[in-house]
Amino acid sequence: MSRSARPSRRALLAAAPLAAAAAPALAAEVLPAGALKGRTVLITGASSGFGRLTALHLASLGAHVIASMRNLQGGRRPEAVSLKAEAADLPGRLDLVEIDVVRPDQVISGVAAAERLAGGGLDVLVSNAGIGLSGPLELHDEAAMEAEFQTNLLGGLRMARAV
Repeated sequence: MSRSARPSRRALLAAAPLAAAAAPALAAEVLPAGALKGRTVLITGASSGFGRLTALHLASLGAHVIASMRNLQGGRRPEAVSLKAEAADLPGRLDLVEIDVVRPDQVISGVAAAERLAGGGLDVLVSNAGIGLSGPLELHDEAAMEAEFQTNLLGGLRMARAV
């Protein structure tokens, strides 16, 4: 792919999971350095794990990454501070917004804030926020299962609809 060609939506979507995988060379084949210059990506659940790794990888490809997390504490949350510091030397830009995907009001306000930062619409949503329960299902109370459904299923739906 030439540097001047803009990647297709399919290439953008295919590259997100690869960004956090253990095969950076494969991700580079799909989206070479600079391929995301001028594109804006909103990522939920960017405080740790795949969300954090994806945010850093896409910023390294030149994307404007808007990383979201719960309890941002005005940008003082330690995970937010370290993510911004780590992204400071990357070719892309990284901004932070607060979004708790179980709170519809924060989904709406967070997406609106991301769109303001983007100067318009977003190119890609990486709906990564999630929680996991371990152990046999019968050992989990209903409140824990409700929290998992609210985050993993309905949170993703809320984000997709808002974007």
